[in-house]
Amino acid sequence: EHTAVRGGVGVFDVSHMGKVRVHGPGALAALNRVLTNDLGRIGDSAAQYTLLCRDDGGVIDDMIVYRWRDDELFIVPNAANTATVVDVLTRAIAGSSGGGVRVDDLSAAHGIIAVQGPRSAEVLASMGLPVEHAYMTMVATTFRDAPVIVCRSGYTGERGYEMAVDSPPDLILLDIMLPGLDGFQVCEKLKATAMTKHIPVLMITALQELEDKIRGLRAGAEDFISKPFNRAELQARVRSLLRMKFLQE
Repeated sequence: EHTAVRGGVGVFDVSHMGKVRVHGPGALAALNRVLTNDLGRIGDSAAQYTLLCRDDGGVIDDMIVYRWRDDELFIVPNAANTATVVDVLTRAIAGSSGGGVRVDDLSAAHGIIAVQGPRSAEVLASMGLPVEHAYMTMVATTFRDAPVIVCRSGYTGERGYEMAVDSPPDLILLDIMLPGLDGFQVCEKLKATAMTKHIPVLMITALQELEDKIRGLRAGAEDFISKPFNRAELQARVRSLLRMKFLQE
């Protein structure tokens, strides 16, 4: 991985990151009251690294804020802190904007793919995506009719891009042994949310007991496979779940 991103190109699915839309009249000013960096220092269609802090100065999370306009911004916080960030921003902004600014958690509806390394521009250009914009700026475009944000936000020491895709995943591969919420709890939340309840979940885990499999299926998972797994078997199960999903649609 290190060699690829320093000498060639690496592609990473970082869709676990949070995606938060802040919009409405006064959105930029409202965010400037709670974030450490000044969004007034960048123009439209630019991105900025910043921090969200507690009242005592401790850091809640670091994040990238994408500024489209004064009334339309998009934030990418770290995955584990997304719920906290949304809660803090909602309470802080609601009290200062008179209800005109909204904070929407779009994490389940967007994916993010990072393409990093000296050859990253070559890869994106081969797909017909824009690559010539400046560092920490972004361009809204489409790929196969799906809206895509292409931001030139390399973070490996080489040229790189991150693409936010306005499209929910077709399938979720879910581990069970996770920090914070475990995979069973995550699956239950996914199946209880209108936006994600129809997305098939395939649990992949080191757990091998029958009780674990039953618990996973009861949590809402469509399938369950234990590690170590056979790659051909995993691919066959993924294709089967996708085929059933597409037939239902």
